[in-house]
Amino acid sequence: PHCTFFEDAATDTQAFVCHNDDFAIACFRGTEMKIRDFLTDLNIELVPSGGAGRVHRGFKKALDSVWGDMRAHLDSLSSSRKIWFAGHSLGAALATLATARYPQAHGVYPMAAPRCGDKAFCLSLIDNHWRFVNNNDVVPMLPPRIVYRHAAHLVYITEKGELVVNPSLGLRIRSWLRGHIRHAATILRCWLKGDFNVVAPDDLNDHAPIYYVVYIWNYHIRHL
Repeated sequence: PHCTFFEDAATDTQAFVCHNDDFAIACFRGTEMKIRDFLTDLNIELVPSGGAGRVHRGFKKALDSVWGDMRAHLDSLSSSRKIWFAGHSLGAALATLATARYPQAHGVYPMAAPRCGDKAFCLSLIDNHWRFVNNNDVVPMLPPRIVYRHAAHLVYITEKGELVVNPSLGLRIRSWLRGHIRHAATILRCWLKGDFNVVAPDDLNDHAPIYYVVYIWNYHIRHL
């Protein structure tokens, strides 16, 4: 495979496009422990997307900073390859916005995506859009669902690592409770062993990229 990287220092946005002879994947980096990333996440004013609806101002600015060169590169590949978008957290939001600007995209797989636009924006996105949420991950609950909405088909990862497409509210509530109970038991076991290091709350713990990778991979292996 061949990889091309895109970066803007002012917004601290990074992405890459990796391709072979059959397809290309455009992937955006998620939030790092840097002030510019947090400022991007917190810049939640809704602004015109440039197409349908309105989107998160910070996410739009971050995507704008790399999109020109990235779009040109994707155009050079799209005539003979399917184009896929992906990302985690902030990267998932940028991948979602990018598909709105690139209608020839074959699909998008955002993981731990925050809400990044209003209802009109979400309704304009392609149908082949699969949004992964790991159990009690707090980031997909932000920004608040006042004017913001989520797009796509939800692929929910239960506390046991099972993947459920468009789960019922009842299933999510049960899994939410079991996830918190399981995490509390883990903390208690650590304390009983004398390990009093800080353990992240379940809502933050479930946001870690490694859990998305492991659960999706294991589920895939079990169902081959």
